[in-house]
Amino acid sequence: MKLCDNFFSLLSSPVNTVKLTQQYRMSEEIMRVSNRLVYRNQMTLGVDGLKDDPLGYDRNIAGPLFEEMEGFQADWIQAAMSSDPRKAVLFVNTAGTFAFENRLGDSYINDAEGRMVYELLKFIVQVSLPTYAHSL
Repeated sequence: MKLCDNFFSLLSSPVNTVKLTQQYRMSEEIMRVSNRLVYRNQMTLGVDGLKDDPLGYDRNIAGPLFEEMEGFQADWIQAAMSSDPRKAVLFVNTAGTFAFENRLGDSYINDAEGRMVYELLKFIVQVSLPTYAHSL
């Protein structure tokens, strides 16, 4: 072994590599995107329960929260929280909206997009924690 070789390059040979084709973390629709783009349709769903309602939150809790929301934020959060498994992947187009990119060193930041993610995560915590606490 040369000094420039590293441990991972030694392990990366076909003899030392195992292809993992089952995944257990995402719904079928979400998996379908990465499966087509990255895994050449070799990935399979390891758990059938993820097919139906990938979010599994209490819609009785969510209803009043949806009613309190207004405008663009309400529209995209409702779309993101859809129980329709065919809508598990959502691309939000912020072009032409209030979401502007700003340069920060060699990178770009978008405070409005960050705020959108924050609001979505806050909503998910609000509707998921009561359901989770009830199951304990």
